[in-house]
This record gives sequence, structure tokens and C-alpha cells, in this order.
Amino acid sequence: MKHLKQLYLAGVLLLLSMSLFTASALAAPQVFVSNVEELYSSVNDPANAGVQIALAPGLYMLTPTTPSGAPRPNRGRLELQENMSLTGVIGDRSAVVIDASMLPQSSYQGGGPPLTGAIRLGRGSNAVEWLTTQNATVGSAAIEADLVWPGAANIRIANIASTGNIRGLDIRNFGPASSGETINVEIEDSDFFDNTLGLGEGVRVGNFAGANGATVNLKMSGNRSYGNDQGRLIVNNAANNCTINVTSNGNRFFNNGSGTNILGGLGGGQPANGNTINYTSHGDHYFDNTGFSDFDLGGLVFVGGENIAVPYNANNNTVVARLWGNRFWGNQVADLQLYGAKSLPASVGIPGIGNSVTVELNGKGAKPFSLLIIQSTPEEPTNSNIATLIQ
Repeated sequence: MKHLKQLYLAGVLLLLSMSLFTASALAAPQVFVSNVEELYSSVNDPANAGVQIALAPGLYMLTPTTPSGAPRPNRGRLELQENMSLTGVIGDRSAVVIDASMLPQSSYQGGGPPLTGAIRLGRGSNAVEWLTTQNATVGSAAIEADLVWPGAANIRIANIASTGNIRGLDIRNFGPASSGETINVEIEDSDFFDNTLGLGEGVRVGNFAGANGATVNLKMSGNRSYGNDQGRLIVNNAANNCTINVTSNGNRFFNNGSGTNILGGLGGGQPANGNTINYTSHGDHYFDNTGFSDFDLGGLVFVGGENIAVPYNANNNTVVARLWGNRFWGNQVADLQLYGAKSLPASVGIPGIGNSVTVELNGKGAKPFSLLIIQSTPEEPTNSNIATLIQ
């Protein structure tokens, strides 16, 4: 009950944080662009902080150099100014297409993390709405929110499509520089599909690579993620004492290798210790997730602590979830999976100690439903890794 009360309070705080978002990017002053040169000029102009850049229908090919051969700022990626937004054609997300296929890997370097995204967010309140992003094939993602900026970052992603990328959308506090930082993100009515390059993730959200005490607050409603290796990954990856608060309503995850993986702490090159994920979901659907993924397979997978490197690399991580009216069918391994802790592969050794998953399940539909609950794999001698399902 203590964990569930914590989850309720986390949900209240998440809703309050979302209320701090700007009312709408449409209320901002507008700058109209009709070709890629105007797009670059507008995005890179510091005087355009706070504006909405409205794109005319068309294909916008990102390139590392200008037509005359001069290097572009930020190596050709788009880094939004403070409180800037990008908007395509309202009502038609396919009318404006931003294509990153001509950006080499060097265009994704030099921004802090080893690789970043083609469109980069995180300065104050940034939004991307009503357009398609595609073919970020050698960077971290098509859209990446990882800029470190004073104060909380407020990110809105709505009515977009993102396809053909390593990741469609990536939201992350990355590295020690992001310690103590907060990202508030709202993702609505968007399609993330056929992102199968590299780890092939439709959406990834979390804290990474030495971040300490960082927070992500996520509200995700009415989206579709399909044809990816992983439909959605929510994770504290090699981070410590970090928190992710999630409300997830009416989303669909299908035809992926895994629908959604939620990992309280993922220990890799660095340990993941003392992290928390609070997750609340109403009416999400997970079905026919039978494809390929390098990591956990299935419909909806919860792991307290996962370890992919050396023994005892994920410790004291907690996942607490409440599910209402979620629907599951036709997923590989099992529709719903709970692991207190696990190592992938098992040959890595004991994953760690003190990890836990608690899931309250309210209604699961009339279709056949498969469930897998494992306390620890491999087993941990003191039995301190715990997976609990409450129905």
C-alpha cells in the first residue's frame, strides 16, 4: 500500500507539472517558412526565441552544409531556440516532411552526448506538431530532447509521424551535467512506426549515463507505436537516484518486438542504483508484438533492475504501476511480465539486490491473457528482488 500511495502522489504531481506547460504553441508569434534554407535561418536566429515556426507543405532535406558548401550551425541539425516550436500543416501530418537522410554521423556529434538527434529540444518550452520526421539513420533519434538548460524543460510532441529512424523520439536527461534536472513531456496522437535501425525504438524516455537525481514527467495519450523493435522504452539507464513519473492513456503498441519495456534501473557500463519509476495507465492496448528486438520481448514488460554488464550492477531500483482497462493479446513470451530483477543474458550473473516491481492490475479484457512473474533471474541468494502482482 505504501508503494501505491507513492504512485498516487506521483500522478498528482505529474498532472500539476503538465499544467505548467505553455497553453499552446499557436499562441506564440509566428514565422513562416517555405523551404529548407528559410527553416535553417529561422531556427538558428537567436532573435526568434519564443516564436512558432510554421512550415509550408513540402519536403525539407537537412544537410550538413549550405548549397555553397559552407558548414551549417550545429553541423546541420536543428536545435530549437528557447521557447521555440515547429508546426506543419494542422490536420495533415504528412504535408510537411523533415528528412535527415543526408546528415552524416558527424552531424549528430559535438552536442554533449556521443550522438544526439536531427531535431533537438530542451530550451525552456519547445514543441513539434503536425509534421513527419524521417530517416535519422545514424544519429540517436529523429527528435531528441537532451539539451541542458536552466530550469525545467517543457516538451510537447503532438500529431506527428516519425519513421525510418534509429529512434522516432528520444527524451532523456543525459550525463552528470543533467543531474537534478527535470523534463516535463507531453506526447499526443502521434505515430511512431518502422523504426528498426540499431536498437529500433519508437519512443525512448529516461535518465542516462551518470545522471543523478534527475526527473522525467511523462504524459502520453492516444499514440500508436508499431513495426519497431521496441515500441516504447522507459528506463533509468546507468543513472542513480533518478525518478520517472508516467501517465499513459489510450495508446496502442502492436507489431513490435516488444510493446513497452519499463526498467527501473538498467546497469550497463555504469551501475544503476536507487532509481524509481511510477507508472499509471488507463486503456492502453498491447497486441501482436511478435517481432525482433535485441532486448526484452513481449507485450508489457516491467523490470525492477536489469543488468547487461557485470554482476550486482543494478540495485535498489523500484517500479510501481497501476493499470486500468489495459488490453493484451497475441504477444510473444507473455502478454504481461514482471521481473524483480534480471540479467540479460543470464550468463552476466546475479543482477543485483533490493530491486522490486509492484503492479496493480484492474481488468484485463476478455481475450486470452498470458502472465509471467519472476522474482530474480538468475536467483539472488538473499531473495531481496521482488515482483508482486495485485489483482
